[in-house]
Amino acid sequence: MRNYTLVLTFVGCVLLSADLPGWQIARGANPQAQSSASWKALANEYFDEGYYRFKPSTGTSDGFHKYDSLLEDYSRRSINEEIDTLHRFETWVNAVSPKSLDSIEAADREIILSNIHGRLLTLQVIKPWEKDPDSYSSGITIGAYTIMERNFAPVNQRLADLIAREKQMPADLAAARENLKNPPRISTEIALEQLPGLIGMFETDLPAAFASASDPTLKASFAASNKAVIASLQDYQTWLKRDVLPHSNGDFRIGADAYSKKLLYDEMVDIPLDRLLQIGMADLQKNQAEFARIAKKVDSEKSPLAVHRWDEKAGLRGMRYAPSCSTCSRHKEKETGNAEA
Repeated sequence: MRNYTLVLTFVGCVLLSADLPGWQIARGANPQAQSSASWKALANEYFDEGYYRFKPSTGTSDGFHKYDSLLEDYSRRSINEEIDTLHRFETWVNAVSPKSLDSIEAADREIILSNIHGRLLTLQVIKPWEKDPDSYSSGITIGAYTIMERNFAPVNQRLADLIAREKQMPADLAAARENLKNPPRISTEIALEQLPGLIGMFETDLPAAFASASDPTLKASFAASNKAVIASLQDYQTWLKRDVLPHSNGDFRIGADAYSKKLLYDEMVDIPLDRLLQIGMADLQKNQAEFARIAKKVDSEKSPLAVHRWDEKAGLRGMRYAPSCSTCSRHKEKETGNAEA
């Protein structure tokens, strides 16, 4: 996904070569074959430079390992750079006529445009980087977890990448102090509820996962970088509790318009919200009736809610970092309120 020569010669299209440094206009090729090749190169370039470059932890999880030594950058400079990059790719993708592509490529074009529009909506309208303290602390933790969770490379190589990511984590938590503006109280509370488990992962799980590393220099570097991350997370926890929580008076709702667009861009669902609510309520009632039927078989003396609570406790038993039931409820409250005006 690198060093592409991207072709943008399409019948009736505006040539954008002046805006695409390093990309060349091919001449003399079959127009249909050229269109297909151009689209594939542009799509690859988007996922390489427009997507995974800003979401390296997602890349690691997806098996794209070009950016394993990088971490998501939550600074305003990087956020603005991502917005600018998305606008450029939006222009370039829109310049590709779907009529010049086969059916699969045309569908891929719509998916990429929806992804671009969804990310721009998130960054420019919803702005979780201003409202969600947990996106910083959980975000850096995911960056470490994706390196730890699978043996996709030798342990020493993965440890080197982890160290590189850990060195970037304190800066991300510092960016939170610059970016957060009156977050909703529930968002700050969720971040505080999650932090002990996140810190615990760095204290115990990561060292255990990389205990088999054989390079003494890497192990010493990891001890230092991991210690710095733990200290930064603890400082972040203190700051949220002392300085942010008392002044967390923002609104977590994103409004009906933004929620409708999010459904369209992220899920390609264009059903009006009132109709979607009717469908959801009907399905909820159906599931509640079925759950009550099954719960009666489990214990005819208990209410369905009591059976659920018993099952939930049994399922969570032994899960060291499982979120509390109150945390799950808070997440659900936050999600279901998003569409309210």
